[in-house]
Amino acid sequence: MNEQMTNATAAWRVFDDITYKKMETSTIADYSSQFRDPNSSTGATIKPFVAMAPCGGPIAFVYKRLGIGPNDVKYTIIIQNLPKHNVKLKEFDRGILILVDWTINEDLLLVTEDGKYHIIDIFHYNTSNDKTITLSESVSTISSACTFKTNSGTGLVALRKNQEGFVAVKNVYIPIIQTISLSLAALTIISAWCVIDHADITIAYAYENNIATCSATSSRRDTQTIPGITDTIIKLVSSSNYKNIAMLKNNGDVLIGSKDNFGQPQVFTLKYTSNNDPNKITDII
Repeated sequence: MNEQMTNATAAWRVFDDITYKKMETSTIADYSSQFRDPNSSTGATIKPFVAMAPCGGPIAFVYKRLGIGPNDVKYTIIIQNLPKHNVKLKEFDRGILILVDWTINEDLLLVTEDGKYHIIDIFHYNTSNDKTITLSESVSTISSACTFKTNSGTGLVALRKNQEGFVAVKNVYIPIIQTISLSLAALTIISAWCVIDHADITIAYAYENNIATCSATSSRRDTQTIPGITDTIIKLVSSSNYKNIAMLKNNGDVLIGSKDNFGQPQVFTLKYTSNNDPNKITDII
């Protein structure tokens, strides 16, 4: 693990299945005023990708900058919370980003919609440490991606833009590509998905009022209709121990269910309802 500018201010604590302790980080500067949206009439700032490395490590803020033409897209990467309070700035111009995250080794991981991912060593950055890997020659574009932790390192799963299936690697440093095909009806749209088991790369995905599962090691597809769901499921998140799944609906309601009870009636329990609150929940992580 690379050196980190963090100081423990409390002993380790346990909450449910999570062990944690409070950490102090270096002061985080706000660079958003330097990145204005040219399409905004009010001069609003561009919303960046934000990702923090494991264990309170460096934080990446990635801002999109529009060039001369529609395909001229560049990004400014700002790395903060580094040792000695240093700040690093980098440029990225190798595709349209859909995911910014970190590996367990504290390398910056950038995923582009052309089906590639890029590993950048921000501590000792040079061309030999900057790797670009293609997920699959058959994957022309991808619409979304997420990382997951395995016993062998950091894994990556991406959803093909045509929604014909997923492509995955268990370890981004050893890219053994696995594909998971789907057989969805025409015009069916996957509105949310997440990894619910890292051992065999099991994925839960939502469409209409259904949640289905698929796996890299099995052709079996389990589908469950969620009763009472009339709003679109816009986010699925698994717990760190892969035991539970949280669901966010378009109306702001949050439900939680046990993975072990998947397929049984009423597996999801309503934990929060927006009650038409204008400040409804719009995201969960």
